[in-house]
Amino acid sequence: MASTLRVCALAYFVLQGCLVRHQGPHGPLAKAIAPDAKGQASPLLYVLGIAATWFITPWAGLAFFVAVALMWLTPDRRIENAMSKRSDG
Repeated sequence: MASTLRVCALAYFVLQGCLVRHQGPHGPLAKAIAPDAKGQASPLLYVLGIAATWFITPWAGLAFFVAVALMWLTPDRRIENAMSKRSDG
């Protein structure tokens, strides 16, 4: 499960990088996806979850993975808002 989650996070990171390179570093998408709390906390929680699985118990690791999933249940509307401002203006 941890590998699958890491690969999904990596794929999203690569997609984001490709889109920003396409628009340029000062484009609306680059501004919309500037570092945020959820984006920075997710990899940290994944690493902590992996460590907890190895050194504490698999259930402790699972708790970190569930925390990341719950954190992202609330959609991140920054990209949507930036694109709607771009089309309005």
